[in-house]
Amino acid sequence: MSVALYDRMVKDKIAGWVIDPDMLIFGPDETAEAFKHQIDIKNDKPIQLPLITISRDRDIDIDLTAKRPLTYMGKTFNANGNFADHLNAVPIVLRYQLDIYTRYQTDAHEYVRNFVFNIINHPSMELLIPYNGSNLSYISYMSLVSPISDNSDIPQRLIPGQFTRMTLHFNLNDANLFSYSNKTIPKITQIQIVPELKYKMEIDIEDIKAKLNKPKTKNKVSVKILDD
Repeated sequence: MSVALYDRMVKDKIAGWVIDPDMLIFGPDETAEAFKHQIDIKNDKPIQLPLITISRDRDIDIDLTAKRPLTYMGKTFNANGNFADHLNAVPIVLRYQLDIYTRYQTDAHEYVRNFVFNIINHPSMELLIPYNGSNLSYISYMSLVSPISDNSDIPQRLIPGQFTRMTLHFNLNDANLFSYSNKTIPKITQIQIVPELKYKMEIDIEDIKAKLNKPKTKNKVSVKILDD
């Protein structure tokens, strides 16, 4: 569930940087069917460029094989006096690939330039975690990975004629798999002091006070001077 949230967040982030109304953008869950979709909506007509596809590596790196509490030390969500949402996470790394298809090389290079600067200058993304109606938020960051490749020599059957395909990669190194629970807030409802223990504590405290108030005696030091 967390991975799908990141996929949608990445697509929305990339789409927000594109101002060309004719540019089609496909997220990781759509890229596998991207060309089939294009054929369907175009009634078997040739695919029109430009086009951007985003794919995610099938391998997911787990940085720490233990959960990390994100709600602790009084930091809780949706606390109502009786219950509170608790959030745990397992750190992971997600790797993405961005492919830019254009008819002309100059257009592809211009898109690449814009994406590189946007990823470097604006890498942060706010992930909204829908749980119990709270929409918890978590900030994640895009990290550009070298190199940028020109894959125009890889043929695409559904794109007729000459085209340019530029590929760049980026990672989300601070992504997480999230786990939620709604737990009861522990409370102290009654304090009971055992009489014997109370008496013993009073005796000990008085004894300590007496020892602290006892006058201190100075130790006398005698020095014997030896004759030469």
